Amino acid sequence: MELLKFKTETSDLKKLGQVRLNLLIGCMHSHNELAVLNRLLLFAQNETAQGEAYASVKAIQVWTYLQIVIGKLFETWIMLKERLLDNAEQAELITSLTEKQKESLSWLTNYFGRNPLKKSPLKIIRDKTGFHYDGMDLGQVLNKIPESEQEVYLARHPANTTYVVGSMTVFRAAFSLVAQECGLAGEVDIVRAGMLKVMDDTKEVNLLMHDVLYGLIKHLLETAKGGDLGDPAMVIAVEDVPTPDQIGIPCVIKIGKE
Repeated sequence: MELLKFKTETSDLKKLGQVRLNLLIGCMHSHNELAVLNRLLLFAQNETAQGEAYASVKAIQVWTYLQIVIGKLFETWIMLKERLLDNAEQAELITSLTEKQKESLSWLTNYFGRNPLKKSPLKIIRDKTGFHYDGMDLGQVLNKIPESEQEVYLARHPANTTYVVGSMTVFRAAFSLVAQECGLAGEVDIVRAGMLKVMDDTKEVNLLMHDVLYGLIKHLLETAKGGDLGDPAMVIAVEDVPTPDQIGIPCVIKIGKE
């Protein structure tokens, strides 16, 4: 694959003014964070080992990365809402987006809401698993936890200790709540129904969020430069680039004296 290197002058960026510079930097940083977190989420889903404890520990690892990606998507929306949609002067930037990017922004606005924010599946996960797990009936969920998830694995180093029953209870409660809020409570496996809904929404929001971020970044960079970015300063050939399924994140690591 190839990477195209473009040079950006800080003197040009400062011409945008503080408000638009904040929007540009916010969009750039959010894009970078999402790219990193999404790679980790992809890698975490690949098999790296087999064994009695592996399935449960892997599930916690995948769902934790999913939770973090959702939190970042939600906070990215808050940033766009406050710095773009709720700012009359900045809202004019929407006209610079392509029709497809405008449709993406419209979809995201309808999904997340503005003032107030809507109770979307991603908001439920962000609110219920990103902080202190309050407002969920954990006791009721414990009654339905399968035996394979009622475990605690201790190790000499905390990096390899996993309290399976703790995280499984939280995620089962959260996914069940999503299913109930989305009218999926009649499904045979309500936890799986909620999980699939969350994963589908995450995939859709991810795609459309990047579409909007790209459009805003492109316009603001060209505005700062006073025209098209021109030809790249360098074309970098990157060799032996792995596909997402070639990299996995281990569930246990050799660390310390273990």
